Amino acid sequence: MPFRLCAFDRLERLARAAVVSVLGRVPPLLGYTLLHNEHIRIDVVAANLSRRKQIWIDIFGTLFFLLPIAVYMMWSSWPIFMNAWTAARFRAAPAA
Repeated sequence: MPFRLCAFDRLERLARAAVVSVLGRVPPLLGYTLLHNEHIRIDVVAANLSRRKQIWIDIFGTLFFLLPIAVYMMWSSWPIFMNAWTAARFRAAPAA
């Protein structure tokens, strides 16, 4: 029985680390790529369009893809964050 609990604990820690890694690294990078116009878009179609239409494609992609995914990631990870925050707040300090 202790082995199963230990394995589950490791799996839970790995899942939390993945969430923290994604939330800690991806949003700043999204802003950087948008600022420098290096984000992925449908270049095959957009290459033949005017600059104005390319801007509208960027606005559409940001409003209907990037922002909803970012909001969903923050909303779905909030309980995990709060559990970790309260656990760290009430955890006993290690002996010096």
